[in-house]
Amino acid sequence: MSPRWRTTLLLVVFCGCGRVGYEDAVSCAALSCGEHPDGGAAGAGIDADGDGVNASLDCADDRANVFPGAREVCNARDDDCDGDIDEEGCPTLCFPRLMEARAYLFCISSETGEAERLTWIGSRNACAAYGYAGLATIDSSAKDVWVSDRLGELTGGLPLLWHEGSDRENEGEWMRRNGQVFWRQGATVAGAYAAWTTTPESSPNASLEDCVSYRRFRLPGSTFTALRCDEQHGFICEE
Repeated sequence: MSPRWRTTLLLVVFCGCGRVGYEDAVSCAALSCGEHPDGGAAGAGIDADGDGVNASLDCADDRANVFPGAREVCNARDDDCDGDIDEEGCPTLCFPRLMEARAYLFCISSETGEAERLTWIGSRNACAAYGYAGLATIDSSAKDVWVSDRLGELTGGLPLLWHEGSDRENEGEWMRRNGQVFWRQGATVAGAYAAWTTTPESSPNASLEDCVSYRRFRLPGSTFTALRCDEQHGFICEE
């Protein structure tokens, strides 16, 4: 092995070529280590998000899931750095919106069956299939107001939409997927957020209604409703 290729191999191993297909190992190593093949500098923050793609080629070097060739997700962003947004399309009647750079997907159910109507578990799975972390976590008054406003923009009705939270594991203890308990035995847990229309304990079917849904009202703060998890509704996803 010549000294030149031995050096290049070490550069490739230690610097990493990421997911971009360079024509040769020399170019790959140069870009990965902060130097363009033409001798120019790659600039500060060579790979700030750790996705293996040099900052000079990455259209969003602060987001590890954004790089040339990445999966294009329906999220109001250009994920694959080709200059187009959501060119792969979105699921029927699912609309992406951004709140403080975080993407949400509103999949609005309708009586005509034009949009997906899924169970709570089915909605969780659909969010994952669409490239999201899961159902939206509505854990603050500010987010509650924002969600209500977006639903007012998207629909004039009051659809029920699944979001994150259930007491399936322990009756009366409502928990989100991150393990946060936000409601326990009739009261909001300290530091958490809950906005029940009527408290889940007050329902005669409380033992059967184990998943939380969202319904827009004119005044946020009364938007959570406990329902049976096998009911089928629209849903809100969060990345």
